[in-house]
Amino acid sequence: MSWLHTLLISGLTAALALLVGGVVAALAVDWYRISSFEGGSGYFVVFTALGSMFCGLLLGIVATRIVAAGANPGFLKGLGASWAVVLAIGGVVAGSARALADVPPTLGGEELMLLVELRWPASQQASPAIGATPHVIELGALSGNTLRTRKAGPLWMEDARLEGGRWIVPGAVEVFTNRGARVLRIEPEIPGAMGLALPLHGSPGAADLAWTEWMPRARPGAPPLPEAFSYRYKVIPRSQPSRTETLGAFQVDTIADAFHVGDMQGGFPVMAAIARFAIRHRGQPVAIRADNAPPEVPADAGGGAAAAASSPVAVTTDRARAVATLPGPNDALLVLVDTPEQLGTCRLLEDVGGQLRQARISRCDGQFEGELLVASPGAGPLDRSVRTRTLAGRIDRQTFSVPGSFLFANAIFDTASRTIRPVRIADFPGGFNRSVIPLGLSPDGLSIVRAGFSELTRGAPALLVQRTDGEAAYHVEIDRAATRYAGDDALDGRWLNHYFAWQPGADGHDRLVSRTGAKPLPYRGVLHTESAGNVVYRLQPAGQALNDALAQFLRTEFQAEPLPANPVTQGQDLAIGGVRIHFYLSESDRYVSIFLDQGGDGALVRRIAERFDAVLATGVHDRLFLP
Repeated sequence: MSWLHTLLISGLTAALALLVGGVVAALAVDWYRISSFEGGSGYFVVFTALGSMFCGLLLGIVATRIVAAGANPGFLKGLGASWAVVLAIGGVVAGSARALADVPPTLGGEELMLLVELRWPASQQASPAIGATPHVIELGALSGNTLRTRKAGPLWMEDARLEGGRWIVPGAVEVFTNRGARVLRIEPEIPGAMGLALPLHGSPGAADLAWTEWMPRARPGAPPLPEAFSYRYKVIPRSQPSRTETLGAFQVDTIADAFHVGDMQGGFPVMAAIARFAIRHRGQPVAIRADNAPPEVPADAGGGAAAAASSPVAVTTDRARAVATLPGPNDALLVLVDTPEQLGTCRLLEDVGGQLRQARISRCDGQFEGELLVASPGAGPLDRSVRTRTLAGRIDRQTFSVPGSFLFANAIFDTASRTIRPVRIADFPGGFNRSVIPLGLSPDGLSIVRAGFSELTRGAPALLVQRTDGEAAYHVEIDRAATRYAGDDALDGRWLNHYFAWQPGADGHDRLVSRTGAKPLPYRGVLHTESAGNVVYRLQPAGQALNDALAQFLRTEFQAEPLPANPVTQGQDLAIGGVRIHFYLSESDRYVSIFLDQGGDGALVRRIAERFDAVLATGVHDRLFLP
């Protein structure tokens, strides 16, 4: 057999190896859940296939020359030998990869979720939900007696219910592998509920769709086990609800596909989910409108038959991307659904006299984007230091907890009266500080005040007033010294109403102007929550003198003890009851701030802020603030 035949066979073998390597790599992407982030899975397949091609080329040359040196050499014999070796190696690699992979089992073509219920002993009188730290339930796979791998899901302590005199807490976790013996673990550990054996077959069947008996249980004929924690489980297809919550007249089913750590609370993980929501009203499934029609016009509001005749054909969906609760006398939810054009729309679902009312509020491009414009009377002041971020896959109980008027993309929605007013805001090239919520709404409801940027002095703050009727926006400059400006996130309605006023403009509508001769408000610090969750107390404009005064206050009022200089913050830290308080002085930005280590108790920072603000209110430290 000539070298020309050898090169031809090696080329054909390389082509086969390219195909086999690509197929095996594509299967491995699925088996090992290789991420497609930044093309990772694609690069894996491509480079594996190219590497296989190169190996196939060498293998073809070697195999062909061996055949050529033997009895009865021939082209087909050499090609067959080379291809047989490639296919054999590919089969061994694919079989080994599949055997070692954690592949989720399926039932009826669907991957599965494991629902678990943990039952407390009868001696537990108080609800486990009271003061509970976040807990997760882990499904682990063993290799012998060693925990080989695990995956976490939520244990919903807040869903604790009392049955037969015993508290029961539900949880859920993905069934992510069909390999090895299974075990359940609760983190952080609950004494008496550790290392729960899970007699679940690697490939669950129809019998596993029903709840098991409470375990552990005594063997037949043996005396009852002493009172202790017990548990039970079942599997469900992931297209079925893993959690159901009742909110007045509504029941919300969470249909989770996967769980992941979404936040840390007190040093413990809080689980978020990739999920959708199905909603029932008084037990009946809700078909949610999912079109971009304007808010429905009641017949008695002048729309009549003409409005009804012009209404588009309703598009409905049985899944919501997000759900939020609304305060008020009637049970109501705010839901975010996708339209056929893949645009988000926020809708109101309200129980009115036992009947379901639906209304479109606004376009919603992401999660709920409503910004509080003005709180309803009696709602109390807004605490900007409290985080309101809701984890994905959970019902949002925070964003609209303060009743009032909220600005959406193209509507103002009053959560108290449930009224919807379409708005039209002209684009403004100067922009505004999007991290600061709107500061207020004009009495005529046509103007929104935001923290903006000066047109006169580069980098200086100003108020941006946007009209909701499409008219042009305008600026009102901020006199930082006269208004004791302490940064954009210190601005609120109280500050706005003290230093500025609404007056009728030339067009008869309210226009924002500076008050003359307004007496300065007392200095105070600013509490805010960083994206990572830390509560920070900041004083501005401030320098070393105010930094030293705050440190002396902590030593006197909180018995703080000095610590060695902090190499990270380059400041002098203090300890209160063993908790390190970090000081940070920024001379360039003229502020002093204090904060705790990541995951620290923000309540301590809030207590310090409250007491030092009371000292600032006396004016004793006014001279320490920079001009």
